[in-house]
Amino acid sequence: MQNTITDIFCCPVCKGNLTRDDSNKAFQCSEHGNFTEKSGVLSFSDSDYFDNHWQENFTAQLPPMKEKAAKYFLSPLLEQIKNQDDVSVLDAGCGDGVHAKVINDSKQIKGNLFAIDISLSAVLSAKKRDNLNWNFTHADVGKLPFKRDTFDAVFSYGVLAYTDNPYISFQELVRVSKTGALIGTWIYPKAKGLGGLVFDTIRTI
Repeated sequence: MQNTITDIFCCPVCKGNLTRDDSNKAFQCSEHGNFTEKSGVLSFSDSDYFDNHWQENFTAQLPPMKEKAAKYFLSPLLEQIKNQDDVSVLDAGCGDGVHAKVINDSKQIKGNLFAIDISLSAVLSAKKRDNLNWNFTHADVGKLPFKRDTFDAVFSYGVLAYTDNPYISFQELVRVSKTGALIGTWIYPKAKGLGGLVFDTIRTI
C-alpha cells in the first residue's frame, strides 16, 4: 500500500514529524515552523541557487545527447525494478526533468515518484515535462525532507559535487533509502590538462 504524503515527509532540519495545515497548504514543524508552497510547489528551502541558470537555459526540447546519457545512467534502475507495483523513487537533484522524462517514457515504473532540486526554477521546469504526476519538491539534497527508509531507489546525477558538503549529502541519500534499495550517483569527472581547461571553460559559459 502506498504511503500518504504525511507519512513520507519530515522536517529537513530536525527530521521530526510534520503536521499538515490544509488551509494554507503548509506543513508545520513544532520547532522549525512552516514549510509552504511556492508557485504551486511545496518548498523546504529558502535557497535560490542555480535559479538564473535554469531560467536562462531551459529548452522545451531536450538535447538528444542529454537524453541518451540519462537513459544510460538509469538503465540499471529500469531493468531491476521494472513493472513492480508501489515502487518509491527519488530523483535527488532533478534539474530540468530529463531523468523524470526518461522514466515516464519507459512506462516501467509505477508508484510514488519524487523529485527535488535546490532551484525552484529547475523544479518548475521539470514539471513541464511530467505526465505521470511526479511529486516535485523544492529542497536541498543535504537536508532532505523525507523520513528514513522511504525509497526503493534513489539517484543523484551531477549534483553531489555542487552541494555544501558532498559527504553529508550522500549520507542523506542513504538515510532515506530502504535496506537493499538501489542508490545511483554520477559526479562530474575532474579533467586535467587541455581537456580539463576546455571542460571548465564550457561549464563556466
